[in-house]
Amino acid sequence: MEKLRGLIHEVAGQVTDSELAVILTKFRIKKIKKDQHLLRQGQVCRELCFVKSGCFKVIYPHANREINVWFAFEEMPITEMQSFITQSPSQYTIRALENAEVFAIEYNDLQKLYEEFSSFRFFGMRIVERILAKSIQRMTSFQFETAEARYEKLFANPNYLNRVPLKDLASFLGVTPNSLSRIRNSAGK
Repeated sequence: MEKLRGLIHEVAGQVTDSELAVILTKFRIKKIKKDQHLLRQGQVCRELCFVKSGCFKVIYPHANREINVWFAFEEMPITEMQSFITQSPSQYTIRALENAEVFAIEYNDLQKLYEEFSSFRFFGMRIVERILAKSIQRMTSFQFETAEARYEKLFANPNYLNRVPLKDLASFLGVTPNSLSRIRNSAGK
């Protein structure tokens, strides 16, 4: 739980040690095997999770294919936020790309902690802000950048190139695997 303790302090530094001790009791560690689902399309997302180890992909199953919309690595949240916040069925599936562990907290426990500790509400707000900022960045990237430019940006986080299969990267970039191969060859990477 030390990783989670550090993450909470980093994001919401104003949580006291005594508050943090109570907060940490509401989280549990879940082990997820490679290719196992954390969430399936149609299920209600009942947990907010943070990646302790491993890698996940968020996919939108559509017309017998998977559209990769998000990847999560260590210390990142991995939750389908729309489903989690509204407690309605998810449009997305979350699957482990590697054997993984997550820190998970149930929706109702999280809401109780928000009520009990105003300092912890700041943590929730910051997590949602980070996810929103990344979502806007991704949307803007698709509207105004080429696939080549999006591919180059992946080099800022080597996890994408070292841990995500090329077919999943192609889907994430909005190109075919053949187009990704051409982009990689022209980039010399």
